[in-house]
Amino acid sequence: MAEDERRTSARQRTVLPGRVYYNKHSVSAECLVRDMSDGGARLELSENVIIPDVMELYIPKKEKTFHAHILWRRGNEVGVEYADSGSDGDLSHGAGNLEAPAERGQGGVELEDRVQKLETEMVSLKRMFLDDVKNRSLRLPL
Repeated sequence: MAEDERRTSARQRTVLPGRVYYNKHSVSAECLVRDMSDGGARLELSENVIIPDVMELYIPKKEKTFHAHILWRRGNEVGVEYADSGSDGDLSHGAGNLEAPAERGQGGVELEDRVQKLETEMVSLKRMFLDDVKNRSLRLPL
């Protein structure tokens, strides 16, 4: 099935600067929002940026933050789906259960910490892999 056939809301072409936050907002990367819909967006990233599968997307011109996860990756582009695509994606409406950790209970905090650590490790491993591939392609055969 084609990507367009899975989309449940109209896509709007955009050229909006954005910022992706992950690892509890300790890391961020600039991006360009190329398409938007009520349920997600297509982002263009710098070629040397690798982001985890779960993140927050902030679009300053719209003054909105979306909790999102990656659906697909192609080169330096990613397709993201908002965590609560039933709303307008604005986190002030509770999308993605981003309330204070104390309100979620201790079990949720522990699980969130584990997920964050695993996502950080995945990003690190992806960087190491890409560096290794790059270094191997630069070596000349004897």
